[in-house]
Amino acid sequence: MRTLTGHAPYSKAYAGIQVKTQKNRYGAEQKPADSLFSQQDHSRNTANKQNAALCPSHSRIFDDTNKDIKYLCERIEETSAMSDHKIKNQPDTISSMTPEELRRPLLAAMLPHVAFDGWTQTALELAADDLGISHEMAELAYPRGAIEVLDEHLKQENKALVEALTKKDLPSMKIRDRITTAIRTRLELGIETREVARRSMAVMALPQNLAMGPKALWQIADTMWRAAGDTSTDHNWYTKRMTLSAVYSSVLLYWLADESEDFQDTWAFLDRRIEDVMQIEKTKWQIRKATENLPSLSRFLGHLRRPSV
Repeated sequence: MRTLTGHAPYSKAYAGIQVKTQKNRYGAEQKPADSLFSQQDHSRNTANKQNAALCPSHSRIFDDTNKDIKYLCERIEETSAMSDHKIKNQPDTISSMTPEELRRPLLAAMLPHVAFDGWTQTALELAADDLGISHEMAELAYPRGAIEVLDEHLKQENKALVEALTKKDLPSMKIRDRITTAIRTRLELGIETREVARRSMAVMALPQNLAMGPKALWQIADTMWRAAGDTSTDHNWYTKRMTLSAVYSSVLLYWLADESEDFQDTWAFLDRRIEDVMQIEKTKWQIRKATENLPSLSRFLGHLRRPSV
């Protein structure tokens, strides 16, 4: 338990002070500070007792004040003891982890700092300080630094999305409802870390990370379509994910700037984008239906055979 500068009981607050005896201007020695405080307390108590004899209500106020001070001191002692216990026990658990096991705790500890410092080495070092581990240990956990922590964060978000969509039974819905539910679920999972998402997009927009953004976007679209029950293996596998990536990215940007209540503007924007996609698919189907009996170059080339010798 710390003394005067920490959470010490009021009655023991002056135990750590060392005061030398000095002479005043009249040549008399001054008493130490604790004696002065004792004299002041004695004088104050004497005065309070005299006032109490004259005014009973003053006595009650004085007693209540002393009880409040005593209660506060007890609470401070309990809080200090709990903090000391937490500080003692946590490093024991963390220090026994391997660098691989430290990846998840470091990620969780880093997210609050990302909102202020971004995906930087500073945020990673602050997370290591919060866990009570060295910066070198954090570097062993994430050799590529903060950008590797961001990559791990995106993977964990995808896992959380898969779990959330599995509970919603998307294959039983209409195709339009499946995609709408998938995008909305993904955004709702990130409501509490919206500033982290904004920082993530800023980092992935940098020239050295240009490949990271499209890759993450494609993985999200693939996760949504798999959860929706897509089994295509032809060119539709690519077109579906490209279309969904375009829709999701536009809705994500709108969501990051949305200040409406419960993000109602974002959900309305999402419905409009899904409607646009449905219109495109309807137009494509009509064109395909109208041209199915016309000569096809691809079918013609498919019938060609190499000449016999």
